[in-house]
Amino acid sequence: MSTKTDTFTVEVPNEGKFVFRRRNLKLGFAVMAEEARILPDGAEDTGLRAMVRAYALIKIQLVEAPAGFVLDELDVDDDASYRRLAAVAMALAEKEADLKGKPVKALALEAAQPAASAEVTPAVAG
Repeated sequence: MSTKTDTFTVEVPNEGKFVFRRRNLKLGFAVMAEEARILPDGAEDTGLRAMVRAYALIKIQLVEAPAGFVLDELDVDDDASYRRLAAVAMALAEKEADLKGKPVKALALEAAQPAASAEVTPAVAG
């Protein structure tokens, strides 16, 4: 029997304490499905893919966010929103790697922050 808990806490500088679910195979599939739902067919922009991956990881695994952080209220026209998204995703990736005793997988988020003026039309089923 496993002694692991289903959730873990991540402290993100300038944001606060987040609680995430441990990613298992089912949650991994849910992350991939969320990415596919958002990205247009054939999207090759690695910056866009990295930001969508960050969004999907947070959306699927998030249990509790600190006051003031509402994922779906981040402003697409505000560069600070992309920095916040990247900071949370990187902290999540680092904590997951630490829990698994593995090196952090690069999310390529540093260069992935689109300019606020960039136009992206995601393929979202409505």
